[in-house]
Formats: sequence, C-alpha cells, structure tokens
Amino acid sequence: MSFEGDLALVRLAQPVKGVKIDFRMPKTEVAIDESLVMVGYGNTRHGSESSGRRRFGRNVVTDIQLSAGGNGAFAFRSVGAHTHEGDSGGPCFREGRGGRWLVGINMGNANAGTISLFTSTFHYRAWIEERMRQADTD
Repeated sequence: MSFEGDLALVRLAQPVKGVKIDFRMPKTEVAIDESLVMVGYGNTRHGSESSGRRRFGRNVVTDIQLSAGGNGAFAFRSVGAHTHEGDSGGPCFREGRGGRWLVGINMGNANAGTISLFTSTFHYRAWIEERMRQADTD
C-alpha cells in the first residue's frame, strides 16, 4: 500500500477476474461547468433500493479549490447526480472521444447529498502512474 495526501493505492494479492483498467490520468485540471461522471457503490444513507449497487451519474463542476502547493479539490453543488454515504473513495471520470480520464476520487458528500466533494487527481498523476507501474513490474 502507498499513500499521498488523502489518496491511497492498494495492491491486491491477486487480480480481480473480469476487471479491466479502462482509464488514463488527466493532463489538465477540471474546469468550472465541466460535465463529469461520478461512480458510487455502497450503502446509501436511507437504505434505498440502490443501496449496495453500482451507481453512476453526471453533474457539472461548480467549485474548484487549489491549495498553495497546487493540490486541489472540486465539488458539484448543482442539481443532478450526487454521491451518497459509503461512496467515499469512488472515482470521477472525464469522458470523451479519446477515452476516459480519472479526474477525481470521492472524499465525501455534504448537505444531505446535495454537495459531492472530490480530491483532484491532476496534481497526483505522476505519483499514481509511478505506483501503478511498480505494481505491474512486481
């Protein structure tokens, strides 16, 4: 296991059968009003029928916060899909003709599921890519 900031990469003892890594790391930071896809899986706060099932949806970025060191976070506050309790650690993707880019990792939700917060992967991409290369060669 390796960690940086509030991100962690965990190497499994065995590959998960039937799972293909289908994403790239972003070359640019997310932008205000950019439409992204978030994925969640886990128990929802109210135990709805989607509890324990993979969920995904699209929303637009409304806030970007960058620290002095360049590490950042972004949020969705508008009407649309949001994350739920139990989705922490789930991915957020930019999708386009060229594929899918991992732009964020869920760090939680707030205000009864009307705000979804993500750690931006843009400034961590070199660290993530290096750890993934190491896992491939071990």
